[in-house]
Amino acid sequence: MCTQFGGFIVPYRDPAEAVQSSLLDLNYAMNRCKKLFGITKPPLTEETNRKFYEPLLRPETTHIVYVNGSLDPYSTLSIDEENRNNLNPNTESDTIAGGSHCLDFQAFLENPNALQSEVVRFQAHFYSVAKAWLD
Repeated sequence: MCTQFGGFIVPYRDPAEAVQSSLLDLNYAMNRCKKLFGITKPPLTEETNRKFYEPLLRPETTHIVYVNGSLDPYSTLSIDEENRNNLNPNTESDTIAGGSHCLDFQAFLENPNALQSEVVRFQAHFYSVAKAWLD
């Protein structure tokens, strides 16, 4: 987390809706990085974006499908229609309703048919996209 883009978990900007203390801010995270690892500089997010993120938006980047879950808090770091950053006409994104990187198994147990149909829908879509890439 001390050197990766998107790695710091900070409170929600509206204190009335935040579920964690406002004391757990960026300064807290950086102090922890300093104490534990001797890292005193925050991650170079502009450099990271320039090197890894911006090329994904260029039309010469192709053959990528970004998949996210509608309940996944990390989807805000992805390329997605909801983030309004799915700008490359040669890539696409898809969101699995009710899906999340940490809730999928529980959601399957609670409502297997709803989430399963979403996963099956996405798998069929991806299969057709991948087939087109290979033809």
